[in-house]
Amino acid sequence: MTELLVVRHGQAGPTPENYDQLSPLGHAQAERLGRWLLDHGRQFSTLVVGRMRRQSETLDAIRAVYANAGIGLPETVTLAGLDEYRFADMLRAFAAMEPEHADLQRAQQNPGDRRFWIGLLRTTLAAWSAGRLPGAPESYAQFQARARAALAEIEQRLPAGPVLAVSSGGVMSQLAQQVLGFDDGTAIDINLQLMNTSVCEYRLTRSGLKLASLNTLPHLSAVADRELLTLV
Repeated sequence: MTELLVVRHGQAGPTPENYDQLSPLGHAQAERLGRWLLDHGRQFSTLVVGRMRRQSETLDAIRAVYANAGIGLPETVTLAGLDEYRFADMLRAFAAMEPEHADLQRAQQNPGDRRFWIGLLRTTLAAWSAGRLPGAPESYAQFQARARAALAEIEQRLPAGPVLAVSSGGVMSQLAQQVLGFDDGTAIDINLQLMNTSVCEYRLTRSGLKLASLNTLPHLSAVADRELLTLV
């Protein structure tokens, strides 16, 4: 039996415009995850990551922890299918379609307050998944297809040994949907609950890939770590 660990990137920038880079807290979260993986003897035959900066910075922080301990990790494979949907572009499409929507107004009036992101993101994702966001850079079906193609490629690598993948919440919810078979509404719900640097673990069995854990934070489990827990 071999394992696939899929990790969400660390906390990113405070607005949609600078979201594709880790915040200082995001770097700390990623380093903590790297230390936990190292301390628990986790080794990987393959590392995979999307093309987004916040994803690669998260993996770089993990790799640096191993390097500082004198332990090498394999070369990274970049998979475009692990890229997150472009929320900033989708937000612009939603704003053009419904400029007076209450969730949009609240977020615009409080641009630095992350609490208003979730409601707006849920509203935007619901419109997108229902095919009601014609200005989006890709359709929801296209997003699903590329995420699932990435999973299929990862599965081909699993017989060689454990795989560590770094991606984002939307993609991670799609991978879980592929394995568990739940509906799109549930996929959106899971997407919006995945914490920064959370881990979803799968095991390759004789009957296929099985979910072992979802949205866990073993590296941030102490009471003193509460200030490091973030959703956006």
